[in-house]
Amino acid sequence: MNSTLKAIFLQEALRLALRRPAPTRIPRTLPRAATIDCYVVTLSNSDEGWSMLIESRNDEMVAGSWLNKDRYDAEATLLPQALRKVEFEGTHFLGPYEFKYHSPVKFVVHQWLRLPYITVLRDRLEQFQFNRQHLVRMDRIAILRHVYEASLETPRREVSSITVAASIYSNRIFFHPDKNRMLNHCRLLLDSLVASGDLAATGTVYTLAPTALQTLSQYEEEERRHLDVLSQQCALKWFTFVLIAVGLLQAYITWMKP
Repeated sequence: MNSTLKAIFLQEALRLALRRPAPTRIPRTLPRAATIDCYVVTLSNSDEGWSMLIESRNDEMVAGSWLNKDRYDAEATLLPQALRKVEFEGTHFLGPYEFKYHSPVKFVVHQWLRLPYITVLRDRLEQFQFNRQHLVRMDRIAILRHVYEASLETPRREVSSITVAASIYSNRIFFHPDKNRMLNHCRLLLDSLVASGDLAATGTVYTLAPTALQTLSQYEEEERRHLDVLSQQCALKWFTFVLIAVGLLQAYITWMKP
């Protein structure tokens, strides 16, 4: 991109961000985070090894704080010519949401088109729809299978009622009206699996026990037998239907004979 055009977008990004600069402490949990709508912008130069938190700007310079170890606490200024080779990083804090940008062009375009607000509105509508759903409770085997699959990816994987619920229902479960009931249900199922020896518990976290494999194998064998019985019953129904049809056809032929 042309350096002049990039400089124009950078100045516009700084102008947009400094309309609502972030406070010293940004609440990230509800309900305090619900009213947050602010920006944090840093400029850096990896070649020269500096980073600067932007706090104000005018036609002559950009002012802010240098990064000193792990804090931005040293007063700093940058002249316009120093902005030509900077790396941009901007974050838009909107309620509990965060939108990160590494390009001033993308930052400006998203702000002009109000894309963060559209994204938040769409997410809230999806959450509203999810909250209207009746959540189907999982049974013991479904929970055990979930822990087993998680353990295949990460040996000795630790789970809890929170991580299990999030994996099954997605993170939207934490904003559902029945959140507490579903979390308690998951915890009770996990505890029952501990009591049967299929899981081991350490505090509020659970890991898969060796006997769980036998339990899953037995259940799958019983499920297979059940499916075989259903298949046989279905075949028997069709066979009975065919016999009845043949009997009716023979009776019709006999009745039609002179």
